[in-house]
Amino acid sequence: MIKNVIIVIETICIIVLLIVCMNFYNRLPATIVPSNENQTANLQENKETEKENKTENSIGKEYSFDADKMKVKLDEMTYEESEKIEEDTGIRIELEDGEAYLSTDSENEMLLAFLPNEKKDIEHEKITDFHTTIREVYYGYFGNGDMMPTLFFLMEDGTVEYVNAKEMIENKKYQSSGKIKNLKNIVAFADVSATDELRSRLSNSCCH
Repeated sequence: MIKNVIIVIETICIIVLLIVCMNFYNRLPATIVPSNENQTANLQENKETEKENKTENSIGKEYSFDADKMKVKLDEMTYEESEKIEEDTGIRIELEDGEAYLSTDSENEMLLAFLPNEKKDIEHEKITDFHTTIREVYYGYFGNGDMMPTLFFLMEDGTVEYVNAKEMIENKKYQSSGKIKNLKNIVAFADVSATDELRSRLSNSCCH
């Protein structure tokens, strides 16, 4: 009889203990365990943030001109960085978040010289088909003879893409013409002056 009473008491104690534990557990704040999909999304977001930070650091970094890294180096020639040549060609490129937008001034004399039939301004037209994000743009010329304005774009991966401005505007195809072959690991655009040291020495010796 006593044994039965003890067993009943023990059973009641166990039941009460279980109820207390369950109540305590239910009062704990809920913890959300992310699914595999959420974890993948978080990892991807972290990678993109890290990539953006690297890009911003790369863009913000200043580079000093190094003549030894010139792609074309000739004997008896010295090279040094010069002031940027600014020409108002009636073409303006704005960079926003690594993308390029074109605007033109149809009344600009230089623009009228090579595009006389363009009577309407282009306003903030997006240029597409680049392989990666753009870091810098340079207004220059490409080739010999008929020197039409060409836009050069320094890309995040160190390559350079270009756009023939005349063809783009005439054909209304606002897109990259592709990468310039054999150009890689480019860090910045710069205007450079070259001096022929041999010719300079000869000129000086003949005048004394």
